[in-house]
Amino acid sequence: AHDTTPNHATAATRTITTTPPPDTTPPGPVTALSSSVTPTSATLSWTNPTDTDFTGVMIRRAPGTTPPASPTTGTLITDTTNTTTSFTDTGLTAGTTYSYALFAHDTTPNHATAATRTITTATGCSPRIDVTGIISTNTTWEPSACGTVYVVTGNVTIAATAELTVAAGTIIKFANATSGLVVSGDLTVSGSVQSPATFTSIQDDTIGGDSNGDGNTTSPASSGQWNGIAADGGGSVVFDHAEVRYASVSVQAMGYPGAANSKVKNSKILKGNLNLGGNLPFEVVGNTVVDSPGVGIVVNDGGPSGYPATAVQTVTNNVVNGSAEQAIIVSSLHLDGSKLTGNTGSGNAGGNIMGMSGSLGADTTWP
Repeated sequence: AHDTTPNHATAATRTITTTPPPDTTPPGPVTALSSSVTPTSATLSWTNPTDTDFTGVMIRRAPGTTPPASPTTGTLITDTTNTTTSFTDTGLTAGTTYSYALFAHDTTPNHATAATRTITTATGCSPRIDVTGIISTNTTWEPSACGTVYVVTGNVTIAATAELTVAAGTIIKFANATSGLVVSGDLTVSGSVQSPATFTSIQDDTIGGDSNGDGNTTSPASSGQWNGIAADGGGSVVFDHAEVRYASVSVQAMGYPGAANSKVKNSKILKGNLNLGGNLPFEVVGNTVVDSPGVGIVVNDGGPSGYPATAVQTVTNNVVNGSAEQAIIVSSLHLDGSKLTGNTGSGNAGGNIMGMSGSLGADTTWP
C-alpha cells in the first residue's frame, strides 16, 4: 500500500499455485484381444496398457456384427480393475453373433479408443458321441465347446493306413469289458500338463460326467472295466500326457520292423499296466503307474521268428506304486544301464525294483 508521495507500506505477501488443466488424455487401448466361446458364453482376454493412470476396462456388448461405438452405447457388461486381463460373459444364446468393445480408462474417466471383437457362440452339440468299427482315414478326436465325450461301444480298429490323433483334453470312455482300441496304424495322443487326454470306463463319472446315465449306481473299482489299447505288430502308439484308467491292459504294443517306434511318456496309468514288446526301441519315460493288478511296466524286445532282437529299450524316470506284483520288468538282449535310470516305486507286492533279464548291449555301471 502507498500514499501520494508515494510512501510504501510493508508488503503483505501470498504464494499460490495455479490449478493444473483438466486431464483430457486417455490411457492407451487394450491390446492382444482374443476370445473363446462355448454355446452359452464368451471369454475375452487382453493385455492392459501400461499408463500409470490406467484404472480399468469398460466392456460393452451389442448384438450382431457392429460393436458399440462409444462408452455409452450397447449394453454394459462389466467395468474391470486395472489388474484384470480376462472376463467371461455368460448367459448367451447358442449359435448367436455378438460384438464387444473394450474401453480402457483412467479415473476422470477418459476412455481410450475401443478394442473390438465379434464372436459367434458355438452351436449346441451332443455331450456324447458313440463310436465303433474301423477308422480307415486320418482322424482327429478332440474336445468340443460343450464337453463332448467319445464312447467306444465295441472295438474301434485303426487301419494300417490310418492315424488317429487324440488332442489335449479329449475324453474317451469304453462301454464294457470287451470294448477297446486296436491299433494297426498309428495312435498319437497329444495331451498337456493342464489338459491330459483321458481313456477310462463309462462307469467313471469323475471326468466327463455321467455318460451312462445311471447316476451313482455304478462306478469303476478295479481294472478290467474295458479291454485296453493294443497295437499289433504293424501298429504304433505315441502317448504324451495321457491318463488311462481301469483297463485290462492299459497300453500294449508289439512293434515289429516296419512299424513306427512306440512311446509312452508323461502319462498316468490307474489300475492297469504298460506292456510293450517287439523288435523296435520303445521309450517309456516319466510315467506314473498306480495299483496295477500285475507288473506295473513290462518291456521286452522279443519278436516273431525271423526278426532279430536288436532294439535298445529306454525305461527312465517312471514311478510305480501299489502293484500286485513287481514294479518293472525289462527283458532285452541289448540292456543299456544308462537308459534304465531314475525309476522308483513303493508298495509293490513283488518288490519296488526293476527286474532285468537278457544281455548287456553297452558298458554299464550299476549303482
